[in-house]
Amino acid sequence: MRPPPEFHRLAELWHMDFFLDDMPDDPTEAGIVTTLLAQLTGPEKHAVKQFLTDLLKRNPSDAELEEMWQATRADWLFGDPRGLRKFLRMIRDEIA
Repeated sequence: MRPPPEFHRLAELWHMDFFLDDMPDDPTEAGIVTTLLAQLTGPEKHAVKQFLTDLLKRNPSDAELEEMWQATRADWLFGDPRGLRKFLRMIRDEIA
């Protein structure tokens, strides 16, 4: 499953200087997700939610998720594939 450009844009927001440039008011995982999503437009959020809903419904392997994430321009990597899956679910669930 190929990620849409909107997902790549979201991943690019997850850069090395994130906590310097875009420090969330709430530095928890939920606060980070909220801060990232605030930088997307409504249609971009909708495209990301649809993609993540379809992707996670397929229940891809950890390796597939890792390969997909590494194909983005995100600076942050997840040491544990369960962390990436959790992060993607949080993003999906946060979008109305």
